[in-house]
Amino acid sequence: MRRFLHCKQKIAIFLFVYALSAFIFLWLSFREQAPGSTVLEKNPFPKNVNGEQDFDDENIGTLDFQSGLIHLPVVQGEDNSYYLKHDPQGNYSTKGSLFMDVRNDMDDVGIVIYGHTLYYDDEDMFSPLHRLKDQAVFDLNQMFTLSMRHRRYTFVITHIVDMPVADMEKIALVRKEEDDLNLYREFISYMDMHNLICPSEKLTIEDRYMILFTCIEEKKDDRLLVIGKRVDNFPKDTKK
Repeated sequence: MRRFLHCKQKIAIFLFVYALSAFIFLWLSFREQAPGSTVLEKNPFPKNVNGEQDFDDENIGTLDFQSGLIHLPVVQGEDNSYYLKHDPQGNYSTKGSLFMDVRNDMDDVGIVIYGHTLYYDDEDMFSPLHRLKDQAVFDLNQMFTLSMRHRRYTFVITHIVDMPVADMEKIALVRKEEDDLNLYREFISYMDMHNLICPSEKLTIEDRYMILFTCIEEKKDDRLLVIGKRVDNFPKDTKK
C-alpha cells in the first residue's frame, strides 16, 4: 500500500512540474509577442505595395557595410536626443536608433550619424564598429553605403579615431559648404594625427565625408569616430 501511495506521489509531482513548465513556456511566448517588447529588426522600415521600403520624413535610409558588418536603418529627428531611446517606429528602446545629426542634410560636406554601443551585444547597433580598430578586420570592412529613397551614397573609411569629448569643442565634426576651409584642414590634420588604422584612401579638403559616431565602454570621456570619404560621383564644387 505504501509503495502504491509513493508511486502516486511521484506521478503527481511529475504532472505538477510538467504543467508548470508548460505555463512558463506559454507565458514567455506571449511576452515576446506583446506590443512594445519586440526586438529591433535589422531592417524594420515597412514596405509599400510595390515591395519597396516606405520612407517617411524621419526615415532617411539604410546603412550597410559591404561586408555585412552593419545593416540598419537611419533616421533623423527634430533634435539629437529623441532617437537615443526610441526605435525607428517611435517605440521606447534603450538601444535607440542610428540617427543623423539634426543639423545635417545630404548636401553637407561633413555628416554625422550617431548610434549606441551595446555593451551586452557586440553584434547590434554601432557595437561592431569597435572591431575596425584591428587592422585585419578593417581591411575586410572598408566600404559602407547609405541607401536612400532615390540615391545610394558610397563611402570608403579613411580614419578610425578615439576622440576625447573635450576636443570636440575645438574640432567641429559637422561641416557645411560655406564653412572656413582652414577649419577643415585642422579637422583633417587632427584625424590624421590620431588615426588608429592604415587606410587605403586619404581625406582631402575636396572630399565630403560621413562620421559614424559612438561611445567607448572603457573610455567614458571619449567617442569612437569612423570617418568615411564619399566616393560616389558628385559635383566637387567645394572651393579650395
